[in-house]
Amino acid sequence: MSPRLGILNNIPFAIPFEVRVSIFRHFVMNDMMSRGITRHHHLAMFNKARVQVRRGMVAQDGFDKLAEVNLKAPIEISFIDQFGQEEYVFPFSFGCDLRFL
Repeated sequence: MSPRLGILNNIPFAIPFEVRVSIFRHFVMNDMMSRGITRHHHLAMFNKARVQVRRGMVAQDGFDKLAEVNLKAPIEISFIDQFGQEEYVFPFSFGCDLRFL
């Protein structure tokens, strides 16, 4: 591990947040390129995994369902309400709802 990555791993607070986000995005782009995925293919969300999570069982369903999917591929999270109906997904969201994270 390089000294720079050692600093990032051991004392991340020493690096400004914006720089850490930039480093993270760079790592993600390098990983996508090494797997042959272009930014255009990623945004198109071909072959995305679809995971349904019940509102009352978010943690359990999340662990159970996400164990079955490739976490590096696009994932669409949808919530199921107490009546068994899928909740509306906003058209501008890209699948992983921030409430789930």
